[in-house]
Amino acid sequence: MAQSKYDVTIVDAETLNVLLIGRSQCGKSALVEALKNPRYCRTNASVSITRQAKCHSMVMTTEDGQGKKHYQLNVIDSPGLKEVSWDKEHQRTDEELLALVQLCIEQNITTINCVCFVSIAGETHQLDIDIFEKLMDFLGPELSANTIMLLTHCEQYTDAKLKEFQDNIRDHKGSERAFRYCRLGLLYHGLLHFDELQTYTHNQLLYDEIVDHKLALITPHRLKLIQCLVSTAGKQKPIKMIQEILNSADERHRVVYNYLNSPSRCTMM
Repeated sequence: MAQSKYDVTIVDAETLNVLLIGRSQCGKSALVEALKNPRYCRTNASVSITRQAKCHSMVMTTEDGQGKKHYQLNVIDSPGLKEVSWDKEHQRTDEELLALVQLCIEQNITTINCVCFVSIAGETHQLDIDIFEKLMDFLGPELSANTIMLLTHCEQYTDAKLKEFQDNIRDHKGSERAFRYCRLGLLYHGLLHFDELQTYTHNQLLYDEIVDHKLALITPHRLKLIQCLVSTAGKQKPIKMIQEILNSADERHRVVYNYLNSPSRCTMM
C-alpha cells in the first residue's frame, strides 16, 4: 500500500538542555551553528552579535550498535559577558548579562544537562576567570558534575599546543578552581575560517583539499563534544536559583489554598 502524504513518523526523543557561557567573541554562537553544520565557516568579527539570550532547538540523531537514538537539543546561547559593542551606551554590566541568562532559563527550561564554560584556546585570562567564578556561584556545586570547559578556535593549533593550554589552565592558581569545577573535563572545538579559505577559491581542487584537511583536524573534536553532550542524557539537574523560585511559588500556592479551604471560612446557609 502506498504511503499517504499525511502519514508521519513520530519517535521518542530525549531532551538535552545545554547552557553556553563565556565572554564576548569567544565563539558561542559559531559553536551553535557548527553543531548544526560541521562545514560552517566563521568570519572575522570585532563586535558581539548575541544581544539577547536565545534558545536554539534542534534534533540530533546518533547511531550505535543498539540502533538510532534521537535527542531534542536545546542550546541556550547567552549574551557575551565582558561585552564589546560599537554602541557604547548599550554595553551591559556582567550582572545584567547574568540576569538575562537567568531570565532565559526561567522562560525556557528549569533543568540543565550540560554547562559549557567557553573560552578561546590560548587566550584564557582573568576576564574568563571572573566570569567562570560568578557562574560557579550562580549554578551551585551540584552542576559541577555536568560542566565542561570548552576551548574554541583550536583549528590553528597542534594537539601538543592544545595540551599545553590545558596544563596551564589546570595548574594556574587563578584558573585551577574553574578547571576542577568542570568535572566533565576540558574539550576543544574548531571551525573552518572563511577568510582563510578565500585564498583558494580560484582553484576548486586545491580548495576542496584544504577544506578536507581542516575538517580532518576539527571533526574529532566536534564528535567528542557531541559524545559528551549525549553522555548527560537523563542526568539533568535543576538550577539552584530557579528551583528556589519554583519552591517559593509552590509554598505561596499552598498557603493560599489552605486559607481558601479553611473551616473558618465556611458559612452555614
